[in-house]
Amino acid sequence: TTPYRKEAIVDRTSKKQLEELNHILGDRDRDILSTIREYRYLTTDQVRRLHFTESATSAAALRAASRNLKKLKEMNLINSFNQRVGGAGSGSGSFIWKLEAAGEHLLRLISDHAHPRRKHFEPSTYFLAHTLAVSECFVRITQVCRGRSVKLAEVRNEPDNWRPYNSGGRIMLLKPDLFAITVCGGYEDRWFFEIDLSTESPVRIM
Repeated sequence: TTPYRKEAIVDRTSKKQLEELNHILGDRDRDILSTIREYRYLTTDQVRRLHFTESATSAAALRAASRNLKKLKEMNLINSFNQRVGGAGSGSGSFIWKLEAAGEHLLRLISDHAHPRRKHFEPSTYFLAHTLAVSECFVRITQVCRGRSVKLAEVRNEPDNWRPYNSGGRIMLLKPDLFAITVCGGYEDRWFFEIDLSTESPVRIM
């Protein structure tokens, strides 16, 4: 890994400085940043299950993921929330990570596709829980398809998965929390996921 000085990186977001940061990062670093951008929030354990699959044990993978995330945090590309999933005593895998402005700028700089800028705000407890639940759904789909005869051909998060449909002559908009396409044995299945945390009334669900 190319060494870097923390004081030379923090709070620098000019194009030249971001290009220098990009030369330090590896492909896995960029993949982690891209996944956090796509799903807004990820726990350390979710990052471990997505991007650190080559380690001999889960504990070794978690330590590697924690080191990697700490490095990205020191580069001011990501940051963690004060709260953890399950509370303070729930272990290092429960840290919740979000993309910082510098991380978003770096991804926009190296991407061939235009990504709309997201507003940074302090999420409510429900929004954070629901977003992490959607992230968990994505992680589990990935794990189910990894190394098996089922291929994960496509996954789309909101709002990229929204689509219009005709309901009695009215054009409505379907907004699933997650959309996926899997391929197995020559068949293609399309999945629409709606994550319910028992916070909505039956009328709202309908």
